[in-house]
Amino acid sequence: MVLTRSARRAASSLFRLPNEVLTAIVHELSTDDLATVCRTSQLLRNIATPWLYRCVRLTTGSRLRSFAMSLQQSFSALAKLHHLETLTTVELVGLHTVQERHYVDVIATHLPHIHNLELCHWPESGSLISQNEARWIATSLEKFDRLRTLNFGSIKGSSEDDRGLVLQWYAACKTLTSVVLDDRIWRLKNNDWIVVSGDV
Repeated sequence: MVLTRSARRAASSLFRLPNEVLTAIVHELSTDDLATVCRTSQLLRNIATPWLYRCVRLTTGSRLRSFAMSLQQSFSALAKLHHLETLTTVELVGLHTVQERHYVDVIATHLPHIHNLELCHWPESGSLISQNEARWIATSLEKFDRLRTLNFGSIKGSSEDDRGLVLQWYAACKTLTSVVLDDRIWRLKNNDWIVVSGDV
C-alpha cells in the first residue's frame, strides 16, 4: 500500500504526539479498532496492546481450556508480556462441567490480580447455586488478591438467599466490593452488604 503525501503528513503528525496523548486516544477505541491499531506500527502496538487485553472473554469450553493450558504450560514466558499485567476482567460463559470449573482455579492461581470475574450463564440460567457450588466458588475466590466484582448475571433466587452467598464469598475474598446475582447488585457500604440499583 502506498501512502499519499497528505496521508504521510498525517501519520508523521500523529507520531509526534506525546505517548500520553496517544494512550488517551487508544483508551477510547473499540476492541476491533484496537486490534487494527496494533497492526499499524510498533509504537502504536506497544501503546494499544495493554488496552486490547484488558478483558478476556472465553465463550466455549475449548477456548477456556486453551487459555488455561497456556497459563499452566508457559506462564513464565507469558508473565513477561505486559498485556497480562493490564488484564483486569475475565469473562467466562457457561461453565457446565467439573473440568471447566477447574480452569477457574488455574486462572485464579496465575492471574490473582484481576479485578472483575464474570461467570455468565453458570450455573444454567435460571437455576439456583447449590451449597457445593457456593463452597467451590469461595475456595476459588481465596486465590484472588485484588478481585472487586463477581458477576453471575441471571441466577434465580431471593434477596435473602443472595445475602448468605455474598457473605460466604466475601469471607473468602475480602477485596470484593460488588456481587451481581439475578441482576441484583450487592455492594459493600459501611461494612454491610446492601442491594443497590445501577451499574456495577
